[in-house]
Amino acid sequence: DASDETGCGGAPVRFEVYPSPTCGQCWATIHYGFLPLLEAGLPGSKVELLVVPWPCAETTDRLDDNGLYNASAADPYDQVTSAQVCVLQHAQRPMPIDSRELIDAVKFIDCDYHAIKS
Repeated sequence: DASDETGCGGAPVRFEVYPSPTCGQCWATIHYGFLPLLEAGLPGSKVELLVVPWPCAETTDRLDDNGLYNASAADPYDQVTSAQVCVLQHAQRPMPIDSRELIDAVKFIDCDYHAIKS
């Protein structure tokens, strides 16, 4: 039906990604998958993206009751990755894919992976 602007059931399509800040495959997903999706010009009323930082296996004890990652300032892993964790904590809810805040956060993560790996 052409009058149904949001698609099936009226809810926007939601993509979710849970990148670990030092994971090369997570970076590839962000760089080759989600950045092109963000830049495709899809309407935020129809498509949402959720990006939540995910710890490495050794730091899963830092997930709080809501499943969100809490960095520890004393941990060397978190010292390297705290910028990504910080930027993503402001985007830990489904956001319209055309949201400037979301686009900037994902672009920062893409750039920061390179700094971490250098």
